[in-house]
This record gives sequence, structure tokens and C-alpha cells, in this order.
Amino acid sequence: MSPRLAHRTFRRVGFTLVELLVVIGIIALLISMLLPALNRARENAKQVQCLSNIRQLGMAVVMYTNENRQLMPGGAEGPPQMLWDWVYWDPTTTPYRDTSQGPLAPYLSIPRGSGNSSNAAGVFKCPSDLAEWHTVNPLSGRPPYPFSYSMNSYCCDNGRAYAHLGNGSSKNFKIGLIRRPAQKIMLIDESEATINDGLWVPEAYDYDQLADRHVRRHKNELDNDGTQGNVCFFDGHAQLVTRLDARNPDFWDPIR
Repeated sequence: MSPRLAHRTFRRVGFTLVELLVVIGIIALLISMLLPALNRARENAKQVQCLSNIRQLGMAVVMYTNENRQLMPGGAEGPPQMLWDWVYWDPTTTPYRDTSQGPLAPYLSIPRGSGNSSNAAGVFKCPSDLAEWHTVNPLSGRPPYPFSYSMNSYCCDNGRAYAHLGNGSSKNFKIGLIRRPAQKIMLIDESEATINDGLWVPEAYDYDQLADRHVRRHKNELDNDGTQGNVCFFDGHAQLVTRLDARNPDFWDPIR
């Protein structure tokens, strides 16, 4: 074989630096185009899980009332916690600090005695909720609320509901008092910026705000009425609603 043919036969088989840089650039471009779509898909999946969680909680409340003379559970505001609060969470109150001991646990298939670490107890938490953002309650000094959902303060067993109905505090709130249950919000997925207990006060929207974590991740947290969050209604269905609707009395006032 001639030297000339040998030179042609054993020509380089690798890539030049320029070619490698071009390939790397193309891969980086494709990743930058795909990541937003992947992030949106991931967040959509978390939103669906959150919607399932809040619907399960709503159905558990309805089943609880069916077995307790239509009486609604407590709003889990405290202090102190009450035996009939819908979720036990305050670690400073004994023994009401274990979700598996709470009144809704039997309807959520949470094993009794499994504690807050139970996988089943995850139904109280939105998968997108950043629990580390939850703050100490400035009024009571209680530790941060560890869960994601809160109950309509005008539709549960608490003083605000009694006053709204014009009854004395000895009167318990019953689910049968609610008009148009398919339109009235029972539970909301509350924002990390405002949540501090298990009770939602609808008209105090600067303090108890519907979460927007699934729609707009922590941008302009309190200034957009059109942003949406997950809620559960008293007929058991759950859906996204806007913050503007969430604070409209047509959607939270039980006797309106």
C-alpha cells in the first residue's frame, strides 16, 4: 500500500473541539426548551394530587357528620385544641397532636396510632406546599401549622359560626344548615404566606389567602385576584377557583 493510500485509510475517527461544542450547545438548547414543559407537567401532577387530597378530606367531613348527628367538626384554630377538631396539629396541646387520633382518621384509612409520620397522613399536605415557609402565629405564638388545608370558619364548630347564625355558643353548627352546598366552600388549600392554623377566615383575605402555588409559583403572592387555588365544596366536589371567588360571600356564607 502506498504512503498516500495509507494516509487516506487511517484518517482521524474522533471529533474536533468545535464539533463537540456544537453538539453540547444543541443538547443544552433542547434541555432549555424541554425543562419548562417538564416542570409544568410535574406541577400539574402535584395539583391533581392536591385536588384529590382536599376532596378526600371533604368527603371525610361529610361522613363524619353523617355519624355525628350532622354536627360539623371543629375548625382546629385553638388554643386550646378541641377533641372534635378536624385535624390535630398543635404540638403544645396534649394529647391532640396526632392526626391518626383525629375524628377524620377513620374515614381516611389512617391507622390509629400511626402518628403524623404515617404515609396516610400525607392527605393533609399539598405536595407542592413549602412547609418551611409556614410561620409562627403572631397572635398566639404557637408553632407553625404543618399542614396545607384550612376549613371555612363560618361552616364549622367555632364561635365565629355561632355569632354569624345569631346563636349562643352552646349551639353546634350542623351541615344541614348550609344552603346550596355545591356552591359553598368547605376547605381551601391555603397559601404558605398566610396559613397558621386549620381555620380559614374568608373575609380576612390579607391574612387567610387561597394558595396560588399550582398556577403561579410564589410570584406576587397576595396581589392577584384572578389567580386560582384548590378548594372543596360541601357536596364533596373539588376544583380550582379564583381568589376573588373564594372571598365572595356567595361561595363561603353558609346561610346566604
